[in-house]
Parts: sequence; structure tokens; C-alpha cells
Amino acid sequence: MDAQNRSADGARTPGGSGGAGRPVPPPSSVIVLARAVGGSRDRYRRYQVLMDGQPAGTIGHGETRRFEVPPGAHRLQLAVGQCTSRTLASATAPGEVSCYVCGPSRRLARNVFATVADLTTRRNDYIALERTAEPVVASRAARTADRAANWRNGAVLAMVAGLLWTKTGVAATAGGVLLLLGAAVGGVAVFVEWVVARETPNHRGW
Repeated sequence: MDAQNRSADGARTPGGSGGAGRPVPPPSSVIVLARAVGGSRDRYRRYQVLMDGQPAGTIGHGETRRFEVPPGAHRLQLAVGQCTSRTLASATAPGEVSCYVCGPSRRLARNVFATVADLTTRRNDYIALERTAEPVVASRAARTADRAANWRNGAVLAMVAGLLWTKTGVAATAGGVLLLLGAAVGGVAVFVEWVVARETPNHRGW
């Protein structure tokens, strides 16, 4: 009797259904989406992931997300505010892993006209989205530059706080120390970013 029960349970388990004899569904396909590191644009904004026109989740700076989808044709797009990426269409086979990488289509705009273009005429290409042969892993140079950028941003905030404390007299001594410390850390961070950019001028964060 126990052997019969085990046999029946074993028949139910592989199909994921309540009884033997039912068709076994094909394995899901997987879409792996990585977001590039580096740069200041959208660093602290999450992109919305749209799968076949429907929200499937969000992805932050430097993150990698996996989405299980049914085998077949799918459309992938990213959005942030009113801006989007181009839509990429692909057909996935059962069990297939499709890999993509995304990030800002370009770094911070050089002038106000380019910024306006990014938010108007180019808003449907604001985010870059590409398919890759394998999951993307950020390069060492990209990770180094990314950490330096975080330190730089933190240093700027520290300097602003230190300046306010000094000018308002709330904590003049502490403010002066914070101002000097922020300037030192920020200077080192900018130097590191400059070295990385000089040695790898074409790196895009992956």
C-alpha cells in the first residue's frame, strides 16, 4: 500500500497537476535583464520593466533581474516617467535563457537643448536596451567608477551640510571639518573617475 501511495505521488509531482495522465506543461523561459552601472543619469531612479505591455517589475542601478515567462514571442520595454526604451521583440523556446542589458542611452546631456530633446523628441529612445549573448557582468573598471561616483555624491552632500552649518553658526567647527572632509573625499573620487575614464574611454558600465 505504501509503495502504491509513493508511486501515485511520484506520478503527480513531475506534472505539477493533481492526477497522473495530465499533460506536463513545458518549462518556462527566462529573461535575464541587467542594468549597467556608472554615470549620473537616473542613478537613483528605478526603471519599470514592461513585458508584453504589462508591468513586470522594476530594476535599479546595477541590478540584475530574472523574469520567468511562457515560451513563445514576447516584447520587452523599459520606462521611467514619460520616457521609454525601444521595444525589443524575441521568441523564446522552452527552457531558453534570453539576456538583455539596459541603461541610459547616453550620459547627462551636454546642454539644455540636448536635455529638452531627450525628454521630447528622443523620449522613446531615452533608455538603451540591447540583447546580449550571455548575462552581463559589470567590468572591474565600471564597478570602480561606480563606487567612486557614490563617494563623490556623498562628498557633495557633506560639503553642502558643512557649508550650511558654518554659515548659520549651528555647528561652525563641525561644519568646517565636514566641509574639508567632503572636499578631500570628493577630490579623490573625481580623480579615480578620471583615471578610469582615461584608461577605458569606451566603457559603458558593462
